[in-house]
Amino acid sequence: HTILDYDGCMPSFVHITDGKQHESKIAKNITFPKGCLVVVDRSYVDYAWMNVLDSNQCFFITRSKSNMKYTVVRSFQSEALKDSGVLEDQIIELDGDAKKHYQGKKMRLVRFWDSINNAEYEFLTNNFTSNLVNFIRLNIFVKIDLWKWANDPFFSGKPPDKSGQFKLF
Repeated sequence: HTILDYDGCMPSFVHITDGKQHESKIAKNITFPKGCLVVVDRSYVDYAWMNVLDSNQCFFITRSKSNMKYTVVRSFQSEALKDSGVLEDQIIELDGDAKKHYQGKKMRLVRFWDSINNAEYEFLTNNFTSNLVNFIRLNIFVKIDLWKWANDPFFSGKPPDKSGQFKLF
């Protein structure tokens, strides 16, 4: 479990466990500084915890779950967005129990087309102000859940593909 200082790409926190406890349990016990960006894979999606992050003025970004229920409040689309890979940029409200856990606050859902891998991704965030395109591209490149051992070619011993490249997706 590692927290990276985004400016220097250096660890500011490392917690080593025996692997018997899910990372999300540890993350919930960490106090993140105001204004930080918490990047997690979708196994961390816990709307009550995301509400705590939001209430503490921390930003988060994660891939949305496929069964997430929500209502679109506002949708942004343009050729300029599409040219940058953004298919749709939406302001949403969660529905059902998730809405209660996130206390009815709005979120941002960004649908992004990865032209390299011909895949569509949905990212969920509470950051309404910044242009997330470059950050999303970075996350697609390193794949948010790449850090899971089974998907990491370095640790899993998976050989590169025929082109000599490690296949991340």
